[in-house]
Amino acid sequence: MPNRKHSRKITETQIIAHHDALGDLSRLELTPERLEFNPTLLSKGNMMSEATSLNQTPIQAVGRCLCGAIELHATAVNPHIGACHCSMCRCWGGGALLAVDCGSAVTIKGTNPDRLQVYNSSEWAQRAFCGDCGTHLFYRIKKTQQHIVSVGLFDELKEFEFDHQIFIDEKPGYYEFKNETKMMTGAEVFAMYAPPEST
Repeated sequence: MPNRKHSRKITETQIIAHHDALGDLSRLELTPERLEFNPTLLSKGNMMSEATSLNQTPIQAVGRCLCGAIELHATAVNPHIGACHCSMCRCWGGGALLAVDCGSAVTIKGTNPDRLQVYNSSEWAQRAFCGDCGTHLFYRIKKTQQHIVSVGLFDELKEFEFDHQIFIDEKPGYYEFKNETKMMTGAEVFAMYAPPEST
C-alpha cells in the first residue's frame, strides 16, 4: 500500500518461494514503484498471535454498503480489526483503512450485485466499491481471492476488537486512535515479512 521505494529489493519469485515459511505472503502486493501491504498483516496465524492472547473463532456475517445494492456474505470473518495508515489507504478512503480478514469464502449478493465496481490497484490486488453509493467494500488478493473487508460494513456485529496498526510512521499528525494496540512501522512490517537478503 505505501507509495514509496525501499532499499531492500523484493521480487515476486522470492515472495512465492517464502510463502510456506513466512505465512500468507499473498498479503504483500508489489509493483516496480509501489509496495502495497495488506492491512491485516497481523491477522490470525501471523503476527496477530503475538499482538493478542485471544483465540476467537471466525464469525459468519453479512456486510452491506450504504444503499444495499451490494451485500458481502462471509463465513470466516476474523474478529480482529487492523488499521493501515499507509498513503495509499488514506488516499482511497480519506483516513486509515479499518478492516478485517474474511478469507476467500465471500459471496457477493444484494439488491443489485452487478453494481460492484473493481479497481485493479496493481497486478496482484484489487479494491472494490459500490457503483451506486460509492461505499468502499474490500481489498482482494487476485491469486488467492482473499478479501480484506472494511469493518464498517458489518454494523450489526459486536464481537470485534481493534488491536493492531501498521505503517504507523506514515500516519499524519491530525488524527490519533486512543486504543492501546500493537503498532508497527512500515520498516518493521517489511523486515518481518521480507525474505532474507542473499549473501
